[in-house]
Amino acid sequence: MKKSYGYIPLWFLLIVPPLLIFTFIFNFIQCGLAILCGAILLKIKDPFNNYYKRIMTAFILAIEADIICILFYALPELLYKIDFLNKNLITPLEYNPYKNIFSFIYIFILFIVLIKFIFKRTNKRVLKGFEENDDKLRANILITILLIPYLFFIPSTLLLKPNKSNLEDFRGTISTDRKSTIQILNNLNVSKYISSYTLDTSKEPYTLNIYLNKFTKDRRKKLEIDAATIYLLIRDINEIVYYMDDTTYTYDINKINDIFSNIKRCTLSDIKDRYSTKPFMEYTYFGRIDDYDVFDIGKGEIKEQLIYNDMGIHYYLEGTDYNKIFLYKGEQRYKTLKEALETNEIDIETLRNSELEIIITGVEENEDTNK
Repeated sequence: MKKSYGYIPLWFLLIVPPLLIFTFIFNFIQCGLAILCGAILLKIKDPFNNYYKRIMTAFILAIEADIICILFYALPELLYKIDFLNKNLITPLEYNPYKNIFSFIYIFILFIVLIKFIFKRTNKRVLKGFEENDDKLRANILITILLIPYLFFIPSTLLLKPNKSNLEDFRGTISTDRKSTIQILNNLNVSKYISSYTLDTSKEPYTLNIYLNKFTKDRRKKLEIDAATIYLLIRDINEIVYYMDDTTYTYDINKINDIFSNIKRCTLSDIKDRYSTKPFMEYTYFGRIDDYDVFDIGKGEIKEQLIYNDMGIHYYLEGTDYNKIFLYKGEQRYKTLKEALETNEIDIETLRNSELEIIITGVEENEDTNK
């Protein structure tokens, strides 16, 4: 069984020792009560006549109902590689099926299946030999209601507190919750490069400053993924600033919302889906400019590439070839960054204010020469 939350869900615990004994005891008490109530409705003079025999018949029926529940919970686990099912069925079933519409419908179907199954078997086995009349129908309905395995419909989180080993569990964290914030940072792509962090609480929402040891591989991709993850999970952060050597990388929440429309309404799977597309998997990501993602699709030596010349001011970007630095909309390649600048589809101010690591030469000494 795939375990998503760092704990074993309640439905699984109910079928393994020692809790299996508790399940059997619960079933036996259920059956005893059901048979007694049924006997009263049937107006049997001696309700304890053949009482234990009928209890054992009902007990076997209750175990069969338990098995149906187990199958309904366990079979979806085999499909855990399907993201939609993992997100909308498997995980909620392990955690709380009543918080997701798809898992709720699935549980409702299970409930209907159990009612039909128990009702038919009760009529054929438990109430075998009784005359078909209104009293038998009422007894059948009551026994069916009492034999439903309600233990399997209790949300795991009502009785079990999971370990927060899954990042999704941290949604809604407050930044001043140091323990949870550290756990989130420890699960980021850049976690092994983090030397420390500080929280600027001078005004709300707060700024999270993360200090990193230098790394180069997939830098922009990792920083952007982690910024999106932090905004998704920590509710009172408005700006994230990464510090690496003498360079800062700033991601405010508006920049991330431009990518995901509204990051607070997303899931970790939504973030994963964006960065699992072909461009992000195969090419070097430089960052965003306007509504475009910028990628270097080349495989050669990295060196400064002149992408624009404006009245003696030169704009360089480190890459394999200026003809290999493309703008993308989703997975669709548009045109090179150089072409977009030359046709003024992207103006020079937009370039200078973008997150691309532009190297500028030929400017006056009092201007910045490195973005």
